[in-house]
Amino acid sequence: MQTINEIKDAYKTNEITRDVYRQRMFAKLETLFEYCPLLDGRAIRITEKGIVLCLNDGTKEAFKMGIREDDVTQVPALILSHGAYEHDELEAVKKLWELSETEYFMDIGANVGWYSLNFLSLFGGGQNRVYAFEPSGENFLALTRNFQLNHFDTSSLFHMGLYQENKTVDFYYDVEATGASSMVDLREQGTVRVEQVEMKRLDDVVKENKIPRIDFIKCDVEGSELFVFKGGMESLKKFKPVIFCEMLRKWTKKYKYHPNDIIHLLASLGYSCYALSKSGFASVEQVTKDTVETNFFFLNQEKHGGFLKSLE
Repeated sequence: MQTINEIKDAYKTNEITRDVYRQRMFAKLETLFEYCPLLDGRAIRITEKGIVLCLNDGTKEAFKMGIREDDVTQVPALILSHGAYEHDELEAVKKLWELSETEYFMDIGANVGWYSLNFLSLFGGGQNRVYAFEPSGENFLALTRNFQLNHFDTSSLFHMGLYQENKTVDFYYDVEATGASSMVDLREQGTVRVEQVEMKRLDDVVKENKIPRIDFIKCDVEGSELFVFKGGMESLKKFKPVIFCEMLRKWTKKYKYHPNDIIHLLASLGYSCYALSKSGFASVEQVTKDTVETNFFFLNQEKHGGFLKSLE
């Protein structure tokens, strides 16, 4: 199938007539109409610099996200395909942002900024502050562009990962599924490009950047979540943030630990684990072979003990 540029070149060199040229160009345009019923109040903006998905909060435009050419699993593409992205989890996160009066949000494994953009769209301005961490070079560029698209401050975006020690590591950037990029080759499909990336301990980042408080942490780092928390025990103990964490057994296995190791580690700081169910938040004492959830919430019983009734 010819690209638009190939059609234009064929017309310029008189390989096709004007009528054929118009028909082929219009056939390309027709594809755009197929997206109309999928938008549900959203909009796709085509610019010289790329394609942008404009999202709304039901009444007005909320924020924008660039659509990349190389990633079938990227958030805006999934929203167009499925109508939403992690809808239930996002609604629960929003409630917890409000309940915990979140002003300082830490997005660890930010990818292209889905949760950070939602937070700033809802609570931007004033003293609200986002600290977003993304080790992959390509993803960090996309994250930065998304912040710039929405005129959000980029000064607290960090091109690094968080780990249990400060070091430079090999990082496997998956060119076909950028969200599966990690310190190991997770999918083993021969689709990775190895990068050298900086890793730092959360506790050191907090001290070096004089971060005054952490109210909420979202941690999704494709299997290495345990090591993020091990490098931030002092900060977790001090600030007791709400934690929203992915725990995917097939990924943690690559790092030679089990999600229950995270549950036990955070329990030592007074945290209890919960998963979303049809009836609300359900306590999770351990992840078993029958556990279907992959995203979990950790609430500190001393600080957040009264939250669960509000979430019912």
